[in-house]
Parts: sequence; structure tokens; C-alpha cells
Amino acid sequence: MVAHTLRLNRAALHGEGMDLARRTVARVVRRTFNRSQVLVPVDTGRLRASGRTNVGERGSVVVGEVVYDTQYAAARRVRETDRIARELAALRVGHRIKKRRRTS
Repeated sequence: MVAHTLRLNRAALHGEGMDLARRTVARVVRRTFNRSQVLVPVDTGRLRASGRTNVGERGSVVVGEVVYDTQYAAARRVRETDRIARELAALRVGHRIKKRRRTS
């Protein structure tokens, strides 16, 4: 009979796992950011220019995010939400939805 003993350095394993997770999350966030840059609406370029990525750790979890940080993004989201709410309300009461022309 042959006996084997395996000793694991948990701190080193955790460090290696976190490093691999950090690289993987960074790759996914970078791909998502690149795709979002193609899809983001461009009027003045300010919204596109405000985009950035963050990869960090929260405890033993690696977290990544794509952020567009400008007032334009918040204002556009509110306008879109209001438009969708109006359309849904019109559908509920059976009215036709009038298409509005965009103004600059």
C-alpha cells in the first residue's frame, strides 16, 4: 500500500483563483465596453467619451462594470422611460400612438 499526503497552501490557491477571475472579468468587461461604444448614441460625443470600465474586488468576489457617467445618460433614460410609459398607457385605453418627429 502506498500512502500520499497532499498539502494545500490555501492562501496561494485563493490568490491564483482571484488572479484568474480578475483577468476573466476584465476581458468580459472590455468586450462589453467595446460593444457598448459601438451602440451608444452619438450626438455630441460626450456620452461616448464618458464611458469607462471598472474591475475590482468586494471581499472574495471580483466585480466588473461598464459606466457611462454624464448627465446626458440620465436625462435620456428619463425621456425614454416617460415615452414608454405614455405608449403603454395609450395602449391600455385603446388609443393610437402618435409618432412624434424628433427635434434637435
